[in-house]
Amino acid sequence: MRSGYPAIADALTYFGRALLSDVRGSDQSAVPRALWSAILARRQRTAVEVGQLIPEGKTEPAGVRLLTGMRPGAPSRSSPPDVPFSRMSRCRFAVAMSCAFLLGCAADSPAQPRSGATGAPPSSILDSRLGAARAYLEEVLGAVRAEAFYADRIDWSSWEAEAETVASEASTVADTYGFVRRLVFALGDHHSQFFAPEDRPDLQQSTMAVAPWGQVDDSGIGLVHLPGIATADSGSDQARDYITAALHVFDAQACGWIVDLRGNGGGNLFPMLVALGPILGPGPTVGYRHHDGSTDVYELDDEGALIAPDGSVLAAPPAGSEITYVPGLPIAVLQGGSTASSGEGVLMALLGRPNVRTFGRPTAGLPTGNSLVEFTDGSAVNLTQAIGVDSAGVTHESAIPPQTPTGPSQDALDEAHAWLSSQPSCD
Repeated sequence: MRSGYPAIADALTYFGRALLSDVRGSDQSAVPRALWSAILARRQRTAVEVGQLIPEGKTEPAGVRLLTGMRPGAPSRSSPPDVPFSRMSRCRFAVAMSCAFLLGCAADSPAQPRSGATGAPPSSILDSRLGAARAYLEEVLGAVRAEAFYADRIDWSSWEAEAETVASEASTVADTYGFVRRLVFALGDHHSQFFAPEDRPDLQQSTMAVAPWGQVDDSGIGLVHLPGIATADSGSDQARDYITAALHVFDAQACGWIVDLRGNGGGNLFPMLVALGPILGPGPTVGYRHHDGSTDVYELDDEGALIAPDGSVLAAPPAGSEITYVPGLPIAVLQGGSTASSGEGVLMALLGRPNVRTFGRPTAGLPTGNSLVEFTDGSAVNLTQAIGVDSAGVTHESAIPPQTPTGPSQDALDEAHAWLSSQPSCD
């Protein structure tokens, strides 16, 4: 029983016993006065409510009197009855009170779940979640299929069917990220990578700010270390400082140069190419071929700026910089397993030139062109969209071997220095 009905509950208990046993009049009068007061109070409230619906001078319907605890035609009572009810009256009264009590409980009780309810979200919410996951996967599948260089390696019908299953089981878009990671891995380029919104490297504050450095030794051979650069903004202070440092090294007079790319793990290719401008000279540097056969070639102009195929400036020396080109000098390039991605792009810009020779170990095998493809939820894929093309027109999709391999006990720097010393300009 609900705690809001203690008096009525006790009264119903009494009248229930009256129905099941032959209770005498003296027993009926034993109903506590407090219980009758509660019952009569409820009767009076009901009478007021019903009276609003009964025209003046009319008699209440018998059913109304029964609900208020009165026999048809009986006067109103303000105290417990002194005369016992008949058995029929007791039955009617008990049934009426039971109905009133149950109706009151139903009206005041909070709604309860139907039998078998699971507490699952409304179908509209489920439809919304399913729709968001499906729309996201359609966006990802469409972008990867249209832009990935190795898109033809994917059995798209199978992946699309699996995407439907993944979307139907996803509570949030993030629940589909595992599927996207597997899709990216299935491309097999070893360079594409998926990033959740909170993991995107382009939105992280970079702590790597290593600038090129080097010197010219007593023999006139110059050495420049060209590390990777993490900033995605070619016009940032970090990019300008990077370019300025490299130009300062090339200000020195040298008979030939050693370019050390062994610590270049990639980053933004464009400032790197501008940094090497003095020894690369104006003209084409490196290209990237897309799956449709088109090739984007990046060129240095006479002022040392790197120009995109559409004519836009991708990176440039800081304002006021003077570029002195010394093309044609012999260049020895040091490479290794840590030379990766854009580091391999710099290597390809040097490969194929008649005055260049490479030393060391094979590269990391990521000489492909990647772009960050963003999705509506903030996630992104650094997607391989092209393969590298060196200055001689040779394409590269995997590790680039050196022209002069060096073993574990050999120092590539010594080998490069010896080769440069044999060149006419350094005799």
